[in-house]
Amino acid sequence: MSLGIRLHQSQRRAMLVVVGLVVVSRVGMSFAMDALNIHLKKEPVAIRRGLADVPRILGRWEAVGDDQRLSEEFIEELGTDQFLTRSYEHTDGRFLQLHLAYYTGMIDAVPHVPDRCLVATGGFDLEQLPENLPLNIKQPTWKKIDDSWFEVGIEDPLTGRVADVFIPTDDLSLRTSSFIRSDQPGTVLWGGYFFVANGKFAATPESVKRLAFDPSQKMAYYCKVQLVTQLKRRQDRSEFVDASREFLELLMPYLMRSLPDWRSLSAALESS
Repeated sequence: MSLGIRLHQSQRRAMLVVVGLVVVSRVGMSFAMDALNIHLKKEPVAIRRGLADVPRILGRWEAVGDDQRLSEEFIEELGTDQFLTRSYEHTDGRFLQLHLAYYTGMIDAVPHVPDRCLVATGGFDLEQLPENLPLNIKQPTWKKIDDSWFEVGIEDPLTGRVADVFIPTDDLSLRTSSFIRSDQPGTVLWGGYFFVANGKFAATPESVKRLAFDPSQKMAYYCKVQLVTQLKRRQDRSEFVDASREFLELLMPYLMRSLPDWRSLSAALESS
């Protein structure tokens, strides 16, 4: 179907100039972004080991029951099929539920975090607003090799070989909130989370997106680490924070073994 539109020669020249300018500007912007090392689209980074490879026994913490399975609909809502939800119990009776979720590539989704999801879909009321609580986790066996990394060796129980794992040295804070339900007046649910993003720690959804979308980085990933427990009303948050600190000191080497080796990746990119 022809609309019968006819352009004068001057109009055709003007249109060609406009098209040419658009093409040139796009090419020029691409060259400029490459020259300035700006990357708006991130390359995905493969996880090294499945999150389920985290040991079921961590010190005096031992997994109870099977790892939680999720429906296809929930996995689609979560936005990743790289996740782990597992409950651990300490020999003294303390309990923590661990949830890990790994994302990579073009990270544009809003992370699922307790202070949003438990209130929106879990039927809970937010009792205490989120607060970033420093954990200061560090084990004597962690060797600080520079300003950015601790090094720790993990022995494979089958082969006996020791693999070096690197843990960020920056401060780790647990973003902690408490929740209540009208049908459970005697208990309080405590939830805390943080993120590992491009080899650094982040406490809030906003800060993790700033790390993951750093325009100077060619690749991007983040992993949400979430802990939840239920305490009696008379107990306070220090019991949850202390349990989280103790558990995370044991978890972190194995978690970082599964996540990308950002130290090596960064070194390779700098030398290329």
